[in-house]
Amino acid sequence: MDSDAVKASDRKVFHRLASIEEALYLLDKEGVLKPIGVEEVYVYNSLGRVIAEDIYAPIDYPPFDRSEVDGYAIALKSVEGVDELHPVELKVIGKVSVGERPEFNISIGEAVEIDTGAMIPKGADGVLMEEYTEKVDKEKVVAFRSIYPGENIAFAGSDIALGELVIPKGTKISFTEVGVLTALGIDRVKVFKNPRVLVISTGSELIEPGKKLVEGKLYDINGYVVASLLKTLGIDVTLYGIVEDDEELLYKVIVDNINEYDIIVTSGGTSAGEKDVVYRVFNKLGKIVVHGLRAVSYTHLT
Repeated sequence: MDSDAVKASDRKVFHRLASIEEALYLLDKEGVLKPIGVEEVYVYNSLGRVIAEDIYAPIDYPPFDRSEVDGYAIALKSVEGVDELHPVELKVIGKVSVGERPEFNISIGEAVEIDTGAMIPKGADGVLMEEYTEKVDKEKVVAFRSIYPGENIAFAGSDIALGELVIPKGTKISFTEVGVLTALGIDRVKVFKNPRVLVISTGSELIEPGKKLVEGKLYDINGYVVASLLKTLGIDVTLYGIVEDDEELLYKVIVDNINEYDIIVTSGGTSAGEKDVVYRVFNKLGKIVVHGLRAVSYTHLT
């Protein structure tokens, strides 16, 4: 008998398959599902990462009362009872553009021309859209409609209030969260560290894509598919390549890399045959918690 052969008594047959939920529960009990750490990154580089702390709004948003339309900021009493049959002439005392801080204090009978997004001046109760006005000259405008309190004004904190929980811990950052963070002036955020993953394909029958296909061989598929899937999750993954069905060789490869990576994924060699060496290597290195998952069937909804 070949000295490298595995005795039948040394082999293990794994009869019981676990569900995905049970496997996750068992792994959690072993303490291996905990985050590996936290790091701070720029919001621009945070897409796809997972927030490691609750994010509370450091400011109101919008941070000031601003106009939702182009028009005229006016006092409510200036246009009481006004309509197309009973217009009123108002004195234009200035204009507020976007990005400016208004110094005006509007009184009854006065109006301030204002752009969409510009800051509301003091004394204004609302903004009358320019569609309901007619400009006489630089200092006069005729109003053809009354307003209600707060009309066409986006008040400070109406979208997000100071101190409000805006993004809870554990949220995966999408472009929406990036928008919220930057709107609040946040340029850095704490996220959970991504695990470093090494993917190894095992099997003496495998060859790398790009090489000439030899009779009896197969191109490695699993290694590339698994590594690509992990990349779509934003994980830092390295594709090691192929390791033959050699217990000592696989053991050495894993031992040489075990301190460089947080997770090592192998493909193949997990059954109980003579050439299935992966579980024996894992037994040498530690403890097998789950061996084999039950197939999952999916119902497609139409």
